[in-house]
Amino acid sequence: MTYKGDGQYVRPTNGVGRLSKDARRLGEASARVNIFSPFVLADRAAFIFVALYFVFWPIWYVSEDKLSARIGNFRIEHFIVMAILLLSLGTFIRRWTRMPGTWALFLLVGYSAITLLWSIDAKEGALIILNLASVFVFAQVLAGHPQRLRIARLSFLVGLIFMAAFGVSRAEAPTASDFRLLFPPGIDPNQLAVQIAFAVMILTSVTVSRSEGVKMRTVRFWGSLVLSVLLAGVVVLSGSRTGILAVIAGSSLLLLLRKDSSGRLRVWHRRLAWAPALALVGILGVQPLMASKSASLLERYQEGFFKGDLAGRDMVWRAGVNYFASSTRNVLTGGGVGSFDESVVDYLDRPLYQVAVQMAAVNPSRLNPYFAPHNDLLRIACDLGMMGLTLFVILYVQLGMACMAKASADRGATLPLALLATVLVGGMAIDLVSFPVYPIVLALIIAPCAGTHAWRANSIRQNALAHSH
Repeated sequence: MTYKGDGQYVRPTNGVGRLSKDARRLGEASARVNIFSPFVLADRAAFIFVALYFVFWPIWYVSEDKLSARIGNFRIEHFIVMAILLLSLGTFIRRWTRMPGTWALFLLVGYSAITLLWSIDAKEGALIILNLASVFVFAQVLAGHPQRLRIARLSFLVGLIFMAAFGVSRAEAPTASDFRLLFPPGIDPNQLAVQIAFAVMILTSVTVSRSEGVKMRTVRFWGSLVLSVLLAGVVVLSGSRTGILAVIAGSSLLLLLRKDSSGRLRVWHRRLAWAPALALVGILGVQPLMASKSASLLERYQEGFFKGDLAGRDMVWRAGVNYFASSTRNVLTGGGVGSFDESVVDYLDRPLYQVAVQMAAVNPSRLNPYFAPHNDLLRIACDLGMMGLTLFVILYVQLGMACMAKASADRGATLPLALLATVLVGGMAIDLVSFPVYPIVLALIIAPCAGTHAWRANSIRQNALAHSH
């Protein structure tokens, strides 16, 4: 109170309150104006395109028109991604979110662009660079917006479920002599199985997550559990050992890795008690199959898991190593991004060389014989040399550390780590880094971890303050 005289006191005017109210009104008016800003509209359009692309790509992968529908030398998905890249300029102008692995990814993309100067397949190299650049763009569009991230994850899951359904409908039904699903040309069983493994990861995370309300928790649990079991069954029937290992690697982290009361990640969890029961159910389910004539699927898994049969991949990897060591330039700087597929043909054994010639004959976008590396590390090493391989490994190490920090910071936030494990396993046996699903999955790994470094800094600062008192 302020003394005015004559025994009167006057309550002072609350200038601070009036100022804050005026500032709030100005902020609301500015927000209404910013809605129609071209940068805001471009940012929102970029997110809409990203969400639609997350649904579109998995379904498009199993369509019959995937290989034939193209404009010039590029397919439809390439033009969609380039449209997202243009619209994302509005996102970069409005904000710039700090994300793990940014500098390693920037240097990897920049160095890849330089190697185009001596690449023998510049078009394929440009598509790989587009894939790597899309990782950063997709993640930036989603980072810092939990609602966007949830919509994008749901869109990707819906697309993967439809992909599995359409893929199975196009496959030949199992017979008594072969219990595998035989897919038509254009659908690679390993690529399909690894993509379905991503859906199993998302559904498993929903299964183990907590939700409000008993009824909703029951619906979420049983719905996601049934869908994940059905999708895992498709992976098994596809005959893809890579898909099975990817499912096991990712789902094990989701089921077993938990944060205890002390804030540390622990492997042991009560859901381990389910393992013997599930193993018993699996054995009982496989027993009738073993007794029937349809043993080819089991023989395939037995040869692959227990006898070391890699279905010709070992010959491709050996040819790739020979190509990598053929010159000092290949070892240091690589043969140029996108060069592996055609360069390795000269080092293939005769049977695989014939396969490379046949694949070029049926693929309209390829003029020369080619063969994929079936291993991301091998592709990066041969295309970009030790310089590119070092950056690629640093990128994955940084993502792994960020995913571990995210799982430690947020209770139950192990989905990014599980997806990263699935990517690592899948990349060991298929050409994932040049596959259009690669930037989608890495964006769903990186975007939730944005700001993880800030959390770690705050945690260190809080501990220092606690010890100072």
